[in-house]
Amino acid sequence: MNDQWSSHLETLSLTEIIRLQNQLSDVVTRRFEKPLALCFSDIVGSTQYFERFGDEAGQRLQQQHLDLLSESLTGIDGRIIHTAGDGALLAFFQVESAVDSIVKFRVAHWNLSCRLSTEQQWTIRNAIHWGPVLTDGTVIAGDTVNLCSKITSAAKPGAILLSKPACSALPPHLRNVSRSIGMVTLVDPANAMELFRLSWHDLLKWPILILIEETDDRIFLPDQPVISIGRLAGMSGNPTNDIVLRLPDERLTSQISRWHLELRRQPNGFVAHSLSDKPTHIDGRPMARGESCAIMIGTKIRLSNVITLQFLSLPHSIISGETALSDQPSSYNNLSDFLPQH
Repeated sequence: MNDQWSSHLETLSLTEIIRLQNQLSDVVTRRFEKPLALCFSDIVGSTQYFERFGDEAGQRLQQQHLDLLSESLTGIDGRIIHTAGDGALLAFFQVESAVDSIVKFRVAHWNLSCRLSTEQQWTIRNAIHWGPVLTDGTVIAGDTVNLCSKITSAAKPGAILLSKPACSALPPHLRNVSRSIGMVTLVDPANAMELFRLSWHDLLKWPILILIEETDDRIFLPDQPVISIGRLAGMSGNPTNDIVLRLPDERLTSQISRWHLELRRQPNGFVAHSLSDKPTHIDGRPMARGESCAIMIGTKIRLSNVITLQFLSLPHSIISGETALSDQPSSYNNLSDFLPQH
């Protein structure tokens, strides 16, 4: 049959071949093109992990990643399509299913990290895109796959990024906890597109940002196992705090310890751990150096009697859909918090 078909093709004119190409293209589109939600999951820094802990530990890390992803699919209409080293591609019929799965995965990863030593904790980044693909039920191909991969590369460690088509396809309660990070260039300026960051902590009623009451600044909490807070901003070769505190009066800023506080990841959220001998009060109660306390939405921590940190979710008006994130103060829109550092 193949020989007969090949022989037949050799007899066709150029016009007939072009017409045949068009017919085949129409058949491929009609039979195999369908919209899917694609999700890439990528381990950040796996090469360095292999170098530090060896091949066996690195392979175990990759298997942990795949096992958590597989478990997150339980009861959800989706599957792992492809794996390669430190990454995996998943496909779903609905964007909401993709978000449900990846949030389950993040919670499981969070709980696993709580049982690991700081040195062995690992970070992931995810991207979700909605668009047409070519698939026969097994293989998935098309530009949507390539674009989802590029969105993943644009994500900072810990982030879950959504394309605009994916965000638009979400139900209101998920769309309202996804904030725009603006137009992001993917590989070249011609590929710039608007991306959104899913605030998955807020879905679990965990704090997602802090309000500095004295300055009205709002700072999103980095998605990492330990978050350091203090006035030190990386001077003389010293590492910077993850959240650097500054007041308009530098004399007041100097009263904050260089390394004042740590937020540590725990199974049910964050725990604050005091690193300073200077006054630290949590909801009005003194907190001694070395003491720890659980952080809830609404918790207030006052440092050195000069600055107050209030731990917040996104505003209720956003969660309920009464207002959009784009209507919120510009202090929410610090793009450097959400884009990768190159």
